[in-house]
Amino acid sequence: MKKNVPVTFGPSTDVATSPFLKNSHVINAFAELSDNPDIPFAIYSGPGTKDFATFVDGGEFRGFILRDPATGYAVSGENLYKLRANGVATKIGVVQGSGPVIMAANKKNTGPQIAIVTGTIVYLLENDVLITYPDADLPLGANSVAYIDGYLVFGFNDGTFYITALNEAGSVSAIDFAEAEGSPDNCVCLYVDSRQILIFGDESIEPWVNTGNAAFPFERINGVFMPVGLLSKHTPKAIDNSVMFVSSKGHVARIEGYVARRVSNSGIEKSIQDSVNRGQQNEIVAWTYVEGGHEYYCVAGRDWSYSFDASTNLWLESESIGFPRSRRQMYLRAFNKHLVGDLSAAKCFEVNFDTRTEAGGSFVWSVRSAAIEFGSRRIRFDALSVTMDVGQGIAGAGGEAEIPKLMLRWSDDRGKTWDGDLVEEFGRQGEYGKQILFTRLGTSQGHGRIFEISSSSPVFGALIKAEAAIQVLAV
Repeated sequence: MKKNVPVTFGPSTDVATSPFLKNSHVINAFAELSDNPDIPFAIYSGPGTKDFATFVDGGEFRGFILRDPATGYAVSGENLYKLRANGVATKIGVVQGSGPVIMAANKKNTGPQIAIVTGTIVYLLENDVLITYPDADLPLGANSVAYIDGYLVFGFNDGTFYITALNEAGSVSAIDFAEAEGSPDNCVCLYVDSRQILIFGDESIEPWVNTGNAAFPFERINGVFMPVGLLSKHTPKAIDNSVMFVSSKGHVARIEGYVARRVSNSGIEKSIQDSVNRGQQNEIVAWTYVEGGHEYYCVAGRDWSYSFDASTNLWLESESIGFPRSRRQMYLRAFNKHLVGDLSAAKCFEVNFDTRTEAGGSFVWSVRSAAIEFGSRRIRFDALSVTMDVGQGIAGAGGEAEIPKLMLRWSDDRGKTWDGDLVEEFGRQGEYGKQILFTRLGTSQGHGRIFEISSSSPVFGALIKAEAAIQVLAV
């Protein structure tokens, strides 16, 4: 029996415990949904990166903050750097420790003050002078800091939080504190969103607001309590009028109307659990960014990285050649650019849709299809026709920039082993009538087949649809 069948690639990363249930991957790419029932979505290659700044004597990238439109700060290794729009990074101080930092700035009229929390050490930056926190009325051991209504607010493991004087970050009164009341669990961190302080505990989330009370301005919102905790203090981030975080239950959650709803799938939760099993839960970090109408929540462990696209509710994967995950680490919108830190080198990069390489090297995007199967019957695959936005080659560029290529491979055991590695061009500049056809693709042996297409060509890639010409054979 001969027939043509559609082959669905993506549109998201969704992996089940058994790959025979779900085994979809979208890597370094993203989907845009369509109202066309014949083409419900297209998958586009993601943006590359190019060098922006080098942190001399830096190391592991630990955090970003923007002070004003012309000035940012970054922590790389154990050093703090002042960052300018021209990419010049100047070392101005030492921030001890390792791992991500949490930073917050106020609006002091003589120039913002920035508090930096690393481990349990608090630093204060003012006028490019970095000191350890100067007021002894702030107890030792702060685990987080945030800004709200002119105050910097410091969180502590015992559930207490202290506030600074109004727009004076270096001054704290010993009596200006409060304590989370809804649950006896420890405070992992506090986070501010929509003019609310969210106190994230091991087992609960408790919101506080500024009521203007003369004795102490913040009060708990009566009757509001979320019975889910926080796994890693570096994961709560605001996105699309909500907050997302990695919960103590091991899933990614999104707060909607004071309800924390699960938004991750089992594949992502397996990656989170793997980090927990290795004792690496505190190394899980997250950041958000907006590009081209898509708002992303990015979350990464030591050897995995995913992004949730809030515009489509789809999950995507990110990878870098030579790394167990994406090398991109944290994000800052500054100088009209999208900046990311580098996981291992003392650099930060600009994320740019006109750049289709990563830090000057190859950047590979790939997608896997749903399985093509007819019960346990064998299938002969005569051809796979792929519809792409062709003719994207760059005249005179040489190599795959001038003659971009698409690679095809397939698996008949749901991704355990692979065959193929066939290559076809997808169009020099102006070759808008280019047809992409892979032929003589062999026979599956009864478990169905998944296809994977990928490209490292440094040009724009857009996958529209695919169709396979097959013959269904006897068992």
